[in-house]
Amino acid sequence: MRWPSAKQYAVAWQNPEAILRVKALAGGTVRCDDAGMPIAMVGGFGAVFDYTTPDGQRWAIKCFHKKTPGLRRRYRGIAAYLAKHDLPQFVKFTWHEHGLELGKQVLPLVQMPWIEGYCLHTFLQKHHDSPEVCEALYKIWLKLVGQLRASGIAHGDLQHHNIILVPEGHMRFSLKLVDLDGMWIPSVADLPSYETGHRAYQHPYRMREPYHQYLDRFPTLVIALTLAALREEGAKLWPKFHIGRNLIFRALDYLRPDQSRLLTYLRGHPRPEIQRMANALLQACGQPPDQIPWVDELLKDFSSAPQNFGRSPEISQNSEEGAPDPVSRPPLKPLSRETKAVAPAAPTTLADSPWLGTMAGGIIASMVVLAGITFELPWIVTASLGLVVLLVGTFTPAIVRRQSEAALAVLRAIPVAVSRQGRFVATGVDNNLELREVGKSKPDWTVIGHEKPVTAIAFHPDGMRLATGGADNLIHIWNAGTGERLATLRGHTWTIRALTFSPDGRLLASASGDRTIRLWDVSSTSLVSVLAGSEEQVASLAFAPDGATLASGAADRQWRIWNLETNSQESSRPGHRREVSCLAYANDGYRLASGGDDGLVMLWNLQSGKLMTSFTGHTGGVTGVMFSPSGTRLLSIGRDGYLRAWDPTSKEETTSLRLGRSPLTGLAAPDGAGTLFVTSGSGRLYEVDGLRLRLKNTRVLL
Repeated sequence: MRWPSAKQYAVAWQNPEAILRVKALAGGTVRCDDAGMPIAMVGGFGAVFDYTTPDGQRWAIKCFHKKTPGLRRRYRGIAAYLAKHDLPQFVKFTWHEHGLELGKQVLPLVQMPWIEGYCLHTFLQKHHDSPEVCEALYKIWLKLVGQLRASGIAHGDLQHHNIILVPEGHMRFSLKLVDLDGMWIPSVADLPSYETGHRAYQHPYRMREPYHQYLDRFPTLVIALTLAALREEGAKLWPKFHIGRNLIFRALDYLRPDQSRLLTYLRGHPRPEIQRMANALLQACGQPPDQIPWVDELLKDFSSAPQNFGRSPEISQNSEEGAPDPVSRPPLKPLSRETKAVAPAAPTTLADSPWLGTMAGGIIASMVVLAGITFELPWIVTASLGLVVLLVGTFTPAIVRRQSEAALAVLRAIPVAVSRQGRFVATGVDNNLELREVGKSKPDWTVIGHEKPVTAIAFHPDGMRLATGGADNLIHIWNAGTGERLATLRGHTWTIRALTFSPDGRLLASASGDRTIRLWDVSSTSLVSVLAGSEEQVASLAFAPDGATLASGAADRQWRIWNLETNSQESSRPGHRREVSCLAYANDGYRLASGGDDGLVMLWNLQSGKLMTSFTGHTGGVTGVMFSPSGTRLLSIGRDGYLRAWDPTSKEETTSLRLGRSPLTGLAAPDGAGTLFVTSGSGRLYEVDGLRLRLKNTRVLL
C-alpha cells in the first residue's frame, strides 16, 4: 500500500487528535494558512508540520510520503547515534514507529524541536556585503567542519536550506544542521540511499556513489570558499553569481571547472587562502571523494583572521548579465491547496479563432433562411436547417484543426537519440524501437516499443537506459544492452511529444499533447510533479546544463522556464508565430535556442528574456536545434530537408547540407563528438560530420 501524499497528510492534520498516536503530543495545534489548511513544508521524502503542544513547546513533525528501503532502520539508527554522542551541530529527534493512523495505515513520524533561525542563503541575502559578518560566518563554519571531521560521520546534504543560523545574542549565532535523510553513520552504512544532495554543492559524480562517509568533504570546501570570497568582495560576487537557488557556485562550475569564470577568477585572487581553496576545488571536481582534503586541514597553516578587507580587481561575469534581483527562497515548499502555474495565453490570429467558423456558418445559415422564406418552406424546417448550418460552420474548423494536429503529432516524428558516451544510437519508426552500436550497419536489437507509433526517445546519462514515448500515451524505460523493458509510466492522456533526462539522471521530464509536463523520479519510476500552464500541446523540452531549470515549448507559440526546486514557472515568452517545436540550451546555461513551425530559429538571452537574434533560411518548420559543445555554432534541421549551421556571433548561416527531399525529423549527437545523427521522414538515418557538415553514411531504417 502506498503512503499518503503530502496533501493527504495536510488534510488529515486538520484534526490532529484523530490521527496522532503519541501521547506526549496530544492536545496540540498545527500551524495553518489563512484558509485553515495545515501548512506542510515538503521535501523529497517527507512533509514537515509546525506543531505546538499545550505546554507551548514547538515541534517539527515529519511525516513520510515516499517509501525508501531501510527507512525505519536508518532513522532509528541515527536517533540512537545522536542521543549517544555529543554533536551539538545536529538537531536530535525522536522516532515514533506508531506515530500516526490514517485510515487503516499506521505510519511513523519524526519529532524534533522546532529550530527558529535563518537559512544560510536568507541570511547572506541581507549580509553578503558585510566583511565582518562573512568573516564571523567563515570562522564558525571552519569550526563546524572540524567537528564533522572528528565525528567520522556525514550529513549527506550540506546546502543553504539545511544550514540554520540560530540567534544567541546580538550578532551571535550558532549553526544547526537539519534534514538528516541522507546522513551517513557506521551502523547504517550498508543501507542504500536515494538522497543525492543539492546540485549546487555536491561532487559532480555524487550519483555514482551516493552514500559513503566522505560525502561532506566536497560541500564543506564549496561553502568555505564561498564565505571567504564573500568576505573579500561580497558586494560584487553576490549580484553576479547568486541566482536564487545557490550561494554563488552552480553545478555547472563543477561539471566544467576549467570553464568556470568564477572558479578561474578565485584561483587568481590576491588572497593566498582563497587561491588555495579554489585550486583545491578545481582538483576535487575530478578526484575520488576520499582523496578530497577537509578544508580546515587544507588551511591549517593560515590564520583565520583576515589581514584587511581591501578591494580586489574586477571580475568577469559568469553569464548573469541582466539577471533579475536575486530572491531568497524558503527552505521548503509550503503546501496548502493544489495549485498550478498558469501562463498568459499568446495572441491568437483570425485563423485560430472560432469566430471565423461562426461567421461562415452565419452567412450560409442566412442564405438558407432566405431560401426557405422565398420557397415558403415551413418555419420549423427553415429554422432547423439554419441552426444546423450555423453549428457545423462553428465547430468544423476546430475539429479539423484538432484532427490535423493529432495526425501531425503522430506521423511527423521519426525520433533519434544517442547515448552521451557515443556508444548507442536509438531510433523509432512506426511502433518499433531500434538500437544499434554507433558505426554498425545492423541493429543490435529491435522491439515493438509501443502499440502506436514511437514519438520520442531519450537516453539516460549513464548510457545504459533509455526512455521512449508513443502515441499510445505511454512511456517505457528500456535496458539499452538487452532490450528489456524495465518500467512503464502512465499518466498522460495524449501523445507523448518530448522526453528528456536531467543531467544528473535523477529526473525524466515528459511533454504531451494533453498540455502538461510530468516529472518522474527515475529511481522509483514514480510521478514527482505535474507542470501545467500551456494553452495548447507541449511539444518540446530541454534541461538547463545544471539541471536546475527546465525549458518547454508549446503550440501556443510560447517557451517557458520552470524552476525545478519549486516546480513553478519562472518566465515565459511568446516568440514564434506557430508551435515552438524544439529547444536547446547552450553550455553556458544562459542562452536558449528555439525552433518553430514558422521556419525560424531564435536565440534568447534568458537573463534578460530578450531575443538576441533570429535566423531565417528554412522554408518549412524547424524540427531540431542543438549547440556545438563550445557554443560557437548552432545547428538546425527542418522539413525542407536541410541541415543548417549558424554563427551566433555574426548572426549568419555558415553552411548547409541538403539530406534529401523528405522532412528531417530528428537531430542528436553524443557529448563532445563530431558526428551528428539525423533522421528523415523517409525512414533514413544519416551520419554527418558535424564539423564540416558532410555526409558520412546513410542507413535505411525499418
